[in-house]
Amino acid sequence: MPERFLRTVTAIRDAERKALRGEDAPETPGSRCIRRSAARLTFIRADPIGEKPAASGTLRDPAGSPPCTVQLEPTMRFLPTRFHAVLDYLVGLIVIALPIALQMEGAGFVALIDLGLFVIVYSLLTDYELGAVHFLRIRFHLVLDAAFGFAMLIAPLIFDFPPAARWTAYPIGILSIVLSLTTRTRALGTAS
Repeated sequence: MPERFLRTVTAIRDAERKALRGEDAPETPGSRCIRRSAARLTFIRADPIGEKPAASGTLRDPAGSPPCTVQLEPTMRFLPTRFHAVLDYLVGLIVIALPIALQMEGAGFVALIDLGLFVIVYSLLTDYELGAVHFLRIRFHLVLDAAFGFAMLIAPLIFDFPPAARWTAYPIGILSIVLSLTTRTRALGTAS
C-alpha cells in the first residue's frame, strides 16, 4: 500500500477514536468523513487520487480532501467479546451445577449437564480472547448461543423440570439470546 494511504488510514482511525471519546481531533485529510453520531464509523478505503466518482456510501469532502467510504456498524452490538467469554463459562458452570444443586434425576438432569458441557466446549473452540483452540468464528459462536438459549427455554417443557429449575432455566435462556444479539462480532487480537 502507498505510504500516503497508510498515513491517511492511521490519521482517520486516530480521529475516530478521539471523536468517540469526545475529544477534539485535529483536522486531517479525510477526517471530515467521520461523523459524530450514535453509530460508529469504520474506515474502509480512501481514494487519494480522487479519480473515482462519488457513489453510494462514498462521502465527498467539500474542502477537497480525498473521498472516503464509510460503513455504519449497528450500535446494538456493544458488548465486548472478552466479557461475553467470561459469561459463557459462568453460564456453562451454572447450568451444570443446577441439576446437582436441585437434586434432579432422569432426563432433565442429563439434558442440563449436556447443555452446560456444550456451552463450555464451543466456548473453548471459539476464536475469541478466552478461547483455547480458536476454531469457531465469533459469528457462528453467537448462532450457537442463540440455539442454546432456545434449548434452555424449551427444555423445561420437554423434560418437566421442577419449578425451581424451570424459573432458573428461563432467565438463562433469555440472557443467552440477548447476549447473542448484543455481543460485538470482532474479538480483539483474533482472526474473527
